[in-house]
Amino acid sequence: MFLSSLLLLASCGSKGHDEAKEDEHGHEDHAGEIVMTKHQLGEAHVMTSVVNASDFANVIKVGGQIVSSQNDEQTVVATSDGIVQFANRQLTEGATIVAGQQLATVSSRNLQSGDPVAKAKAAYLAAQSQLERAKELVADKIISQKAYEQAKLDYEQALAAWRGLESTASKGGVVIASPRAGYVKNILVRQGDYVNIGTPILTLTSNRRLQLRADVPQQYVSLLSSVSGANFRIPGDDMLYRLSEMNGRVESYARSLADGSAFAPVIMSMDNVGALLPGAYADVYLLINDGKPCISLPTSAITEEQGLYFVYVAEPDEPGVFVKREVSIGRDNGERMEITSGLKSGETVVTQGAMQVRLASMSGSVPEGHSHSH
Repeated sequence: MFLSSLLLLASCGSKGHDEAKEDEHGHEDHAGEIVMTKHQLGEAHVMTSVVNASDFANVIKVGGQIVSSQNDEQTVVATSDGIVQFANRQLTEGATIVAGQQLATVSSRNLQSGDPVAKAKAAYLAAQSQLERAKELVADKIISQKAYEQAKLDYEQALAAWRGLESTASKGGVVIASPRAGYVKNILVRQGDYVNIGTPILTLTSNRRLQLRADVPQQYVSLLSSVSGANFRIPGDDMLYRLSEMNGRVESYARSLADGSAFAPVIMSMDNVGALLPGAYADVYLLINDGKPCISLPTSAITEEQGLYFVYVAEPDEPGVFVKREVSIGRDNGERMEITSGLKSGETVVTQGAMQVRLASMSGSVPEGHSHSH
């Protein structure tokens, strides 16, 4: 709608030849001006801001990756030897899991080693019988106190083993249940695999807390102690994520390079405030406060044409009148860009709607009544 109104103004043919010449003459000394009405400014949501030198976080732009926080993951292991049977054959990576949910069973009933549940129960009952017998024998001083204490120890161990399996025993074998709510990150065994006690079966994650790993080239290693935070983008996603808005913090950084590596990792933790997925790669802007004030602008204020960068400067005391100006840029923290030349403190620049002002300049339209008698 905005561009159509500009083209309509440009194509208005009600003026006479002499009037058109007068307008042309009036533009001779102001060929670079872009004029927009109050209505057009509102429709395009154009906003301006006075530029001044201020602190700017120096930036190291590096590659990185989103990874799961160690405290946010838990590996579920087999609690018995046997064959794995998943409770849900449709269990896949990414599936939602609730605390206490049955994930699998491990059974040894058809194996030569026998059912561990049945064996544990038999050992418990035998130890219980031996202890009862030992009580009678020690009372009659037929066996020594030491032999009785050994029978008691054997019973307590057998009881502990039986209780450990009894609570998870089922007709299908020993039940493996989820210790927490979350999502299946990966499945580490296949249906029907044989596992031993302690074999990892799958990994759970809650995705509530994530880590951002930034791989920093060795020439910047001396600056890592000054890293105060980071901004980052996921390729294909225009959103800029700010660590400061995600309950984030720098956890650690490497003091040296690993053998054979030219990069040092910086590890940051953060809340998963959106749909961030572990494993996703990221463009990371590490922020380093160097205490050097400079003029900087939001990235939305800067347009690019054939490798050159431009901003739109508001004319003093002339609302809606702008001049396109080439600038040179320096550091980029993903949110703002340093302006190294082309602007000075005190000037007013379009910070939102710069692309709409550019379209207005391309239309070459000037509303009636605009005066150039400065």
